[in-house]
Order: sequence, then structure tokens, then C-alpha cells
Amino acid sequence: MRILVQVFSFLILLSLTTNTHAQEHVSLLKKSVEEWNQWRKQNPEVIPDFRGVNLIKANLQEANLRVVQLQGADLRWADLKGANLRWAKLNSANLQKANLQGALNLSCNQINSVKSLDKDTEFPDYIMVKIIEKNKWTCKVTKSSLTSKRWEGR
Repeated sequence: MRILVQVFSFLILLSLTTNTHAQEHVSLLKKSVEEWNQWRKQNPEVIPDFRGVNLIKANLQEANLRVVQLQGADLRWADLKGANLRWAKLNSANLQKANLQGALNLSCNQINSVKSLDKDTEFPDYIMVKIIEKNKWTCKVTKSSLTSKRWEGR
């Protein structure tokens, strides 16, 4: 019983720590993309966690979102133009009306894992998405996404 209490206490502490870090990450990201990208460069070992976070209308242009946890995040009206999305986890995210034009390293696997998108969702030129019906679409990569030198080493 004592071990069970210790494990439960550890899990609660871990949850509180994770939530605190998520709040710090959201504040930093919303403050300025430049500061966010600098922080990412200085902390490459950290995997930011934005699971379930409301990022509606957030300006994320050219943000380094590589390997970021965005599962269940609400990205409506979010501007992800030019953002690096390599290995970003988008499972169950809401991309309705999101701007992904010029986003780097976005894959059909990522798009197929989202919860929703719509006719107003804008995609990079190298991705073609055809909406079949509500919450059903097809995705095709039309050409490769050339990674800009500005993302090297991240």
C-alpha cells in the first residue's frame, strides 16, 4: 500500500510539473516567436507540450515547432505560415481555418491524424488536401518540402 501511495504521489507531482512547464511554454510562445525560437535553440532537449492547449488565432509564423506535442490543440485561425512542423504531433488537433502556407516538413501522416480541418484551412504548396465530407479528407504530397537552412541543426 505504501508503494502505491508513493507512486500516486509521484504521478501527481509529475502532472503538476508538466502543467507548469506547459503554461510556461505557452506564455513564451505567445510572447514572441523570436524569443521562442531562441529558447528552442538553447533547450534542444526539451519537448514542449501543448496538448489540448487553446492556440486559437495565435501568431506562430516561422516558429520552430519541431517535435512539439500538439495533440488535441485548438489551432483555429492560428497562423503557422513558415513554421517548422517536423515530427510535430498533431493527433486530434483542430486545424479549421488554420494557415499552414509555407509550413516546413508537414506530412500527410500528420494531416491525417488531426481531428478536423475545413475548406478554409490553408496548406503549403507541396500538400494537396481534398475534403470528401465533414471530418473526411485525402492528402497527397505533390512535391518535396525543401527545408530551409535556417532550420539546420534543430
